[in-house]
Amino acid sequence: MASTDHVQFVQLMTTVVSAIQLYSYSVVTGSNFPKMYGHFVVYFTSIICLQLTQSADILDSSDGIDCQPLEQVVAVNSNGRPYFVMLQRCQGSFEDENPERKRCTFNESENVRVQITSGGETDKVEYVILKNHTSCKGECAIECPVPKLFRQDKENCGCTCMHTTAPPGSECGSDQSWDSQECNCKCNLDKNNPPSGKKLDEKQCKFVCKPRDCPGRLKFDSTTCRCAPVVGYVVNEAEPDNTQQGKILAAVVMGEFVFLCLIFDVILYTKKTGLMRYVWFNVLCKSRGNPGDESAGTSPESMHLKNVDEENVPPQDTMVNRNGHTLLAQPVASK
Repeated sequence: MASTDHVQFVQLMTTVVSAIQLYSYSVVTGSNFPKMYGHFVVYFTSIICLQLTQSADILDSSDGIDCQPLEQVVAVNSNGRPYFVMLQRCQGSFEDENPERKRCTFNESENVRVQITSGGETDKVEYVILKNHTSCKGECAIECPVPKLFRQDKENCGCTCMHTTAPPGSECGSDQSWDSQECNCKCNLDKNNPPSGKKLDEKQCKFVCKPRDCPGRLKFDSTTCRCAPVVGYVVNEAEPDNTQQGKILAAVVMGEFVFLCLIFDVILYTKKTGLMRYVWFNVLCKSRGNPGDESAGTSPESMHLKNVDEENVPPQDTMVNRNGHTLLAQPVASK
């Protein structure tokens, strides 16, 4: 038992002895209080016994399972019944080794004949042969990558390189050296100091361009590490030209804007304001003569008003009465 189990066992024995003493005292003296206390002691004793039983179960279930044949449900993989049978399979840990390093497998087995009854009206009977493990062993779970270069140690399941130098057929390149631990060629280039725009490819042991996306119809050139036009590229007639469509759309939008501005300025011109009226009277008209000359800057409207005023002026030797009628002026006789 563990130290905790010893403590609980001592508590249990102490409680039992106390209960016996109290019960004996109650019988001799005839007191009821020791009897009641004795019942409580028996109750707590039962709880302690239950805890000891549970701790014992946990201890049993925590024991490791060694590599041995154990019963296991195995699928028959047939079209009849039964679909599953109980057979022995090697399970558990071999010599307390990590199963990822050394696994439990069968050493010997025997054939088991299983009767299969197919469904249907005839109930046809067939037999299948399954393996039943009788003894187990441990085998390495790790396999060496290249058997001709590595030798596997059966004890610790490790892989050891058999060559201190590069064997024939596995010669290293100019920038490589043989690694007797990894049993392959190791690149000697410094990946922390690559040329601009390149990175180290350890498999090829050389610096290669970092790929990137290129705009438009340009394609990334892995030799120059730049975007270059595709040689011999033919534009498909059905392929839309996004650049040309964008230019056309911008021209249409600009044309609509200019047209709307002209319409708005015409409306302002009718109200004797706007850009067109300003250009006409302040730029074009003044550029024809002296800006101080009123005749040079006379507008059509002012010329029209001047003609109307001249027509409305009455001729000489006439008079206008209060009713607006024109009368001939009478000559005044000289004295």
